[in-house]
Amino acid sequence: MPVTGVSRRQIAVGLFATLACHAQSDDVSHETLLEVLARFTSALSEGNPEGAIEMLDMSVPAMGVLARQLRDLVAVGEISCLLDPMEWPDHKTVLLDWLLEIRAPELVGGLKRKREKLTCRFVKKGKKWKIASLEPVAFFKSDTN
Repeated sequence: MPVTGVSRRQIAVGLFATLACHAQSDDVSHETLLEVLARFTSALSEGNPEGAIEMLDMSVPAMGVLARQLRDLVAVGEISCLLDPMEWPDHKTVLLDWLLEIRAPELVGGLKRKREKLTCRFVKKGKKWKIASLEPVAFFKSDTN
């Protein structure tokens, strides 16, 4: 059945615009987002807070706080992270069971462990995915008590 009042060109332009919008959507695989977290934790384990900070969306004010905490944390000692993705409330948010170990001679017993449930939300910046929030941010405080 022919469409009245609409040319084939208008239909083609409309279909192209729809496809272009879909192609620019923020659809992303969980594996891609977990890779961002893997680069984040690898940088921390390597004693490279700046490498971890590169994975953050620094336009978000809380990420500035997190960046300072990461620098302080790495300055304290050797960092090790173990993450277990527990749930994906939406396609850009993951709930994590996060175990953080800090090894430093200044610590009682030379080791401190912190474990908490964290929520990580991602955002696309240009062509790269970044961490837009990692809550609670206080988890990464370098308190050595």
